[in-house]
Amino acid sequence: MCIYPAHPVCLSVSRSPLGTEFLRGIVEDGPAAQKPEEVKRLLFCTGKVYYELAKERKSRSLEAEVAITRLEQ
Repeated sequence: MCIYPAHPVCLSVSRSPLGTEFLRGIVEDGPAAQKPEEVKRLLFCTGKVYYELAKERKSRSLEAEVAITRLEQ
């Protein structure tokens, strides 16, 4: 049983022949990844916290200056 429901933005993507793939680190592919020389801050987080950080980053127009990397267990 899942104690914490998935965030509405979460999507599963099958990448392996078995239908699943575990990634220890999930790096974004947005503006910060496209121009890493402009990044001033790198945040590491886990789980659903990523979506709250991404939402706040967008509301402050910091997509190019703040990169977020998700670490999974």
